[in-house]
Amino acid sequence: MGHNLQIIGICLNLLGLFFVVISIIVKSPRTMMRELLGLRVDRLKTYKYFIAQRLEVAVGFLFLLFGSSLLILAELEEAGTVRGVGAYLVVTMLAMAVAGFLLYRSCAILARKLFIRAFRTYATKYRFPIHRDEDLLKELGDILRIPLGEHETIESLAKKIREELELDYRPKR
Repeated sequence: MGHNLQIIGICLNLLGLFFVVISIIVKSPRTMMRELLGLRVDRLKTYKYFIAQRLEVAVGFLFLLFGSSLLILAELEEAGTVRGVGAYLVVTMLAMAVAGFLLYRSCAILARKLFIRAFRTYATKYRFPIHRDEDLLKELGDILRIPLGEHETIESLAKKIREELELDYRPKR
């Protein structure tokens, strides 16, 4: 029985890895080329593909989780310590899930900090006129978690963003 569990576990891990790998592709080459050429891009399709990628990652993770659990079970069975294996597997799966969640949150926090640092560097280097692009200002406001007031103007939002990013240059006109 141990060898069967190992084979099934390895197959589940490979299937999980397949789903994780196919979810890595962010945009199709066609979409990227359309963006580079300034052509119309199907934004709703892009969002639909984003949702599909998130689901693929979740499915891949679950396959990897169950495949690894079967490999652990096969190893314990082979070692002759099958008693209490259910509790062991549940604790192991929970510990893996908690560790995965904590790493996921850490990556999100680090990615935000790295993005802000990179944007600050490039905006300063090229004296980027953030006040000219209202959509960009709103996105930056969201990323920087700057609340928008009811009577917020483009100029006041740009000023708040410049202060938050410590941009003290005179932008190009």
